[in-house]
Amino acid sequence: MPGDASRMRLSDAEREEAMEVLSEHVRTGRLNLTEFTDRSERVTAAKTRRDLQPVFDDLPAPYPSALATAGATAATGATAPTRRFVPGIIPIALVAAAALIFITRNPFLAGVVALGLVAYLSTRARR
Repeated sequence: MPGDASRMRLSDAEREEAMEVLSEHVRTGRLNLTEFTDRSERVTAAKTRRDLQPVFDDLPAPYPSALATAGATAATGATAPTRRFVPGIIPIALVAAAALIFITRNPFLAGVVALGLVAYLSTRARR
């Protein structure tokens, strides 16, 4: 039946996004590593949106965009977890720079590494 969205096949990008959402749930303490491993295997094996749904049934938002409808996303404010991660890049880079200055006594090297870290994490967060 063409109108049944749950029967739509998943793309590799949708599976990858689902893995990132699972990672967000690990970072927030909702899943332990064993649960993450089990659910990751199920995401990798998922062929349709219907296969993906049970992996996230007992978890709160965020959800992968393949499971969220436009109305549900707007109503819950659910976004991809990487978008919420972006503001955390600067403090991570500052801590890394401070540690490198302390360890190497070379502020130039610390600045270059911190900028590289910011560039890497911001590029990764946009995916």
